[in-house]
Amino acid sequence: MRLVRAEAVTGYDPDGRPIYIELREGELTPEIAQSGSLRLTFDRFLLPIQVIRQAVCVRPSLESVPNLGACQAPFQTFTEPAYDPVHRQVTFRLSEGRRHLPNTAYRLTVFDPEDDDGETGFRAFDGATLDRPYVFDFNTQAEGGEARDELEPGRDAYCAAIDCFRSCDGDEACRAECRPLCVDGACFGEGDLLAPRGLEGPPRVFEGCSLPGCHRAGVDASDLSMGLDLSTLQGVEGAIGRVAHQTQTGAGADRPSLNPDPFGRAMPLIDPGNPGNSYLLYKLVVSTANHIAPPSNDELRRLRAAAIPGLPMPSALTGPGRGMVAGDVEASQAQLERLSAWIANGAVLNCP
Repeated sequence: MRLVRAEAVTGYDPDGRPIYIELREGELTPEIAQSGSLRLTFDRFLLPIQVIRQAVCVRPSLESVPNLGACQAPFQTFTEPAYDPVHRQVTFRLSEGRRHLPNTAYRLTVFDPEDDDGETGFRAFDGATLDRPYVFDFNTQAEGGEARDELEPGRDAYCAAIDCFRSCDGDEACRAECRPLCVDGACFGEGDLLAPRGLEGPPRVFEGCSLPGCHRAGVDASDLSMGLDLSTLQGVEGAIGRVAHQTQTGAGADRPSLNPDPFGRAMPLIDPGNPGNSYLLYKLVVSTANHIAPPSNDELRRLRAAAIPGLPMPSALTGPGRGMVAGDVEASQAQLERLSAWIANGAVLNCP
């Protein structure tokens, strides 16, 4: 497995979203925001339980850090890293109020696993290890540079955004003030990813799945593929924490596994807060029609052979290459990203 990109934040756009710049090995990247997150992108799907803080070290020094034991204080601490399987990305955020030191050179070291104990380093979903350690250097902005807390995905953040949009009553200036609350794109124009358009219809993030003969409730329940209804809120609720039929192998596989070994066994259809352990998301990820730049064919074959059998979603049987939004790969990817964000924010069904 290879690390294909490391990024840090240089500032924030008008909606409060981080603006990332790529870090390059052997270079000192200047003007990194004191509050900024770090984002790593890999060429393979990760093993979710190996997405851990101990996989990296960030220190205000350019001294070599050959292993985790050498990551001595002062080192930067992060909240629990967030994994996005759609882009095979891991984001490390600073906790509320915490900042990098101003005008200081930092070194980011991404460790390869030191042994087989699984306590350090990233691994691919099939156990493959990172090919080597990676080292990136950056210098932070001077005191007074733009800095703000970057929100973590979660129910509280998601509902805060929805409540903000609800209070606007269509006022665009008000809605603009709400958009910084949308963590990792977890908003439509009105905030709620799950609410149907208008008074009727399927939940927005599942519109591409709620098709006749697929996952839309009808007169005959036998029409539902795998008995999964994604056309109603009640149906979506039934998918949360429910083990996917195609992952029920071995004893006790009817109970959802939050730390599956091997990867994919007893995987929930939707695991709130953990898109990397949500089978439904992977069924969409393995369809090239849902990506502008899809993962490699080799990686998709590995994932499907090991853990995600059967047809991708939406099935090509409902229309060749249709994707989540028929005939529009860019819109399909945006829909896929929103679904991942909704799960990462806790798969919230309603906000009081």
